[in-house]
Amino acid sequence: MRSLVNLERYFESGSGELPIVFSSPHGGYKRPRKIKDIVNGAKFADRATYLISRYLIDRLLKEKIEIFYIFSKIHRNKIDFNRPPNTNNALNQDANSKKEAKQIHSYYHQQIQSFVSKSIEKYGICFFIDFHGFTKPFEEYPDIIFGNLFGNTLNIRKRLDDDNLDGEGNFYYWGYSELLTSLKKHFKTDDGLGITDYNLAYSGGYITYQFYERKFVNAIQLEISLEIRKNLNSLKKFSNEFIASINEVTNRLNY
Repeated sequence: MRSLVNLERYFESGSGELPIVFSSPHGGYKRPRKIKDIVNGAKFADRATYLISRYLIDRLLKEKIEIFYIFSKIHRNKIDFNRPPNTNNALNQDANSKKEAKQIHSYYHQQIQSFVSKSIEKYGICFFIDFHGFTKPFEEYPDIIFGNLFGNTLNIRKRLDDDNLDGEGNFYYWGYSELLTSLKKHFKTDDGLGITDYNLAYSGGYITYQFYERKFVNAIQLEISLEIRKNLNSLKKFSNEFIASINEVTNRLNY
């Protein structure tokens, strides 16, 4: 069996000092020949999400904000980490490369769970972000869609003391609320808390589902449109608001 150390070349990851975990599974570009293509499932990567993820982490580090992160470098038509490993749209189940592909898939999820556990051990809570991209089928679609299995992966509520922060009654969802409030300033958003005409397909995949009603964790699938990713001005606004919201999230740790 190939060692997990060797599998690390398929990922970029880092440990953090704050209870925030950032995952980017669909922006990878490596296409190792020995890993056979998926027969079913998506054929294209989420354009630019790998580079955007690196940029966001670099900016956070410059501001001395160290969060946990893991990005896939392997193309999603080889392995899709957001699908169950025993399905045909996660990896090629009939190929000789199946065993190694499953190891790679498992490693990604083990790292996520390790990072989340470390966050909870130190702070008692964790905010998990699974970063994705989508293409609007028509103009009326939101620019950004939050997936949280219709509220079922939001398990940390804090008392609301800021009228400018999106909340529910007298409470807000730590991490999620700050990010939603920031991004709504510039973009049309779908908060994911209830079924709409737009969000059913983006309510949360296999990765987010691991945090269904998970205590001490607020987990989201963050989908940003291709229009944001390919427009420099829009991308700058997104990045600035993302960084600002993470700053606010960390400032509220002791509230």
